[in-house]
Amino acid sequence: MILDFKEIPEANSKNGLQDTFELFARDFLEYLGYKIITDPNRGPDGKVDLIVEEKYKGIATEMTFRWLVSCKHYAHTGKSVSDSNEINIQERLIQHNCDGFMGFYSTLCSSSLANLINSMYSPNGKKNAMVYDHEKIEQFLLRNQEGQKIASRFFPQSYQRYTIEHPTPAEIFEFQDSIRCECCGKSLMEPQGGVCCFLRDGEDENCIDYVYFSCKGMCDRKLGNLYKMQYGFQENGWEEISDFCVPQLWISNLSSFHYDMKIHRYSEKAIDKMNMLFEKTFPWVARHLTTKEKEQYNDLFIHQILQLK
Repeated sequence: MILDFKEIPEANSKNGLQDTFELFARDFLEYLGYKIITDPNRGPDGKVDLIVEEKYKGIATEMTFRWLVSCKHYAHTGKSVSDSNEINIQERLIQHNCDGFMGFYSTLCSSSLANLINSMYSPNGKKNAMVYDHEKIEQFLLRNQEGQKIASRFFPQSYQRYTIEHPTPAEIFEFQDSIRCECCGKSLMEPQGGVCCFLRDGEDENCIDYVYFSCKGMCDRKLGNLYKMQYGFQENGWEEISDFCVPQLWISNLSSFHYDMKIHRYSEKAIDKMNMLFEKTFPWVARHLTTKEKEQYNDLFIHQILQLK
């Protein structure tokens, strides 16, 4: 689990925040598209925390379905929600004029409650009970920016850890594009990444005449063969593009590039390509390091130290 539901105060606390989980349920269901009919409130509630509606559109008709929402926040104890916690479900539906039952839980259903919910059907034979448990809730919240805004409000610590470990590029440029494979056009900012290949014209290893970007494997081989056959270029090294997306390695690569230009003879086209690489990857490095990237940097740093010895 990425989101720690213990960040939401217990429902039986006396600090004025005991309604937070129900308020979270309201905002979550509204985000999914449900219409809120009855908001959370304190006092006797007749075993209903929220009532929400959704509409089904047919070709000629539109049907409204009312859900009775029951919120159970047991994350602090870790216990599941059992059928003894959800009594008289059918009677509650009739009492509140609802068509279906919706459990909104920060843990899981017990097997007894799950069996009860799976057996519930409306008179017309349609299933009229469902549950959003902690895993389903997390899945919906993290799927897009709107959901993540809700996650950042109710799970500030968990969401901060999530954003560090799942970085996105900073919005620096008005028109922000990716480094793309020059063979298939695929973005090379994906986890599997790609390579930046350096080519020389002739035997002089201090000469960089051309640079290209490609996926690893087939695309790299196709482009390498193409440039070799058409222009007589030879490979003169390569770098992982993913290294340019790690803040500390980006700085190291930039320094190395400036130093290399004192030793290597770069063509204008090669310099333009390297400048593009640094520009396109900069939004990815204006952030914190993930745990994996810290390990990646440390491994490379140790390797460089060993080479110096």
